[in-house]
Amino acid sequence: MDDKTRGGPGSRFIGVVRIAVACIWIYEGLWKKVLMPDPHELEIVQSAAHVLGVSGAWPLSAIGFAETALAVVVFAGTWFRAVAVIQAAVLIGMNASGILLGGGAISKPADLLIHNVPLLLCIALVGLYGPGEWAPIGTGVRKGAIS
Repeated sequence: MDDKTRGGPGSRFIGVVRIAVACIWIYEGLWKKVLMPDPHELEIVQSAAHVLGVSGAWPLSAIGFAETALAVVVFAGTWFRAVAVIQAAVLIGMNASGILLGGGAISKPADLLIHNVPLLLCIALVGLYGPGEWAPIGTGVRKGAIS
């Protein structure tokens, strides 16, 4: 029985969602933290890092490279359930640390959280239904993870 018969999302839809999630990690990590560091991102990370006794701009780059690596794994579609759990933990952890340790650098924490809910839901969809279509690395699951 395929996803559409069961009422679940189609494999192509999930593939598009997975690619969109990977693109978000690329933009947030590679672009905003490594290639063209966003001053507001730097302020948040430096405020939080200072609380932990770390200084300099290198934590922003380190986070950016980690987010970029996460994007590659998401794009590949491997270990989709474990990667979904990791993504959710990273997203929630970064939001919480930015709000709690950011020294007020995040002026509207509710906005941050509300903007991240759709990403969290997309991550959950891929974690529940598999990588969908177009996963470049064979996962053994292309039509959805739920049988």
